[in-house]
Amino acid sequence: MNNLSTFLKKELVITMIILFLLFSPPTSVSLKLELDAPPVFALKTNCSYTVHEPIIILSDQNFTDYGFPGTGTEEDPYRIENYLINTTQESAIAVQQTSQHFVIQHCLVTGERYGIFVYNTTYSKPRIESNICTGSIYGIYINAAHFSTITNNTCTNNNGDGIIVWFSADPIITDNACILNNKYGIDILLSSYATVENNTCEENEIVGLAIRNTQTKKVSNNKCINNKYGLECILVYGIISDNYCTDNEMYGIGIHGSHVTLINNTCYENRYGIYNIESFFAKTINNTCEKNDYGIFFTAGSWHNTISNNTAVNNNFYGIYLERSKDCVITYNRLEENKGYGVYLEGRTNLTLVAYNSFINNNPGESSQGYDDGFDNIWYDKKAKKGNYWSDWAGNSSYTIDGRAEAEDRYPLDENLERINIVSPYWAFMSLVVLPVIVIPVLLLYKKRKL
Repeated sequence: MNNLSTFLKKELVITMIILFLLFSPPTSVSLKLELDAPPVFALKTNCSYTVHEPIIILSDQNFTDYGFPGTGTEEDPYRIENYLINTTQESAIAVQQTSQHFVIQHCLVTGERYGIFVYNTTYSKPRIESNICTGSIYGIYINAAHFSTITNNTCTNNNGDGIIVWFSADPIITDNACILNNKYGIDILLSSYATVENNTCEENEIVGLAIRNTQTKKVSNNKCINNKYGLECILVYGIISDNYCTDNEMYGIGIHGSHVTLINNTCYENRYGIYNIESFFAKTINNTCEKNDYGIFFTAGSWHNTISNNTAVNNNFYGIYLERSKDCVITYNRLEENKGYGVYLEGRTNLTLVAYNSFINNNPGESSQGYDDGFDNIWYDKKAKKGNYWSDWAGNSSYTIDGRAEAEDRYPLDENLERINIVSPYWAFMSLVVLPVIVIPVLLLYKKRKL
């Protein structure tokens, strides 16, 4: 009910904006807008807007034709600012084929297709700052605009994406709020060295934040909340860190065919906390996956991956699940109070090491906290003779792993992941039965010879 109430309030405010734009005279206006919404989403402005016709820049000369302040240098860019534009034309503001530096800031825009459209801006460094883009197909659309900065914008209730960046080198996308868009909150594709930080992507119909076919500098401290998919990486190379993904219908973070390092992310109450498919040599390190259906889920050709130092707790099914995966390393993870197994290795998973993990109260009431249907997987470090900690281990012999592989942890550890010194039944038999049969006659013979 609270989500519905918030949604209706947002819809009402957007409708009021449109009506205001349609019936206001073309004069300078002062508009203060605030949405009563959760802390994750706050749309606020206190700008003096000038109602304006669409702004279309097709050459460097057009900046002068419009009379915009600035000289077009990096230190003194042309400034398109404080305009209120609602149009049925394709773009509210469009800048194309220019080499001059410019900034678009503090504007409130609605276009038939684009709120703000920037294309092929050679040698310039476009800055798109502190705008409100609503009611278009794309709020902000950047194509072949290198070294662009898109920061502190609010893109909401667009029929497609809030922000989309194509074919652009070194884009910086920071501190934007992309809310209630009908497709993606933010979509970055076929770009290089992207920096994506501190954005909030909430209640978008498909993906909160998507990065595709892109090499990243940094993807960190973004919030993806209540989308269908949270943070999605397809054919990405880079580091994904310190992001917060919660209440997404499918996964918090999805990795597809990517070579990435996932570190210090939090995934809470999604179907899959972290979902990895067909990714090679990916590293999943020090993440927290809590109250999802599956904490960490790897499938379909996820080979040579490292899953280490993660916390997977209170998930509805499994803490870590590997399907059709090969040659992975699962170490130093804390797997606690998952309703199913702490670690589950499906039948087509092989050559995987599971060691130095803490299994605490998983799969309650059943015989084991681990499951292995695969082959050639090993549940201990052969060289060091160290396995995992099992909270339900009986304290003697090895720990049995459920599944057709008939695997076992031969060297269970204590809570500090230290080796527990135990005497196996084999050596007990040797010491109590076999050794006396050999040693006593030898001692008697030695004594007889001495005499």
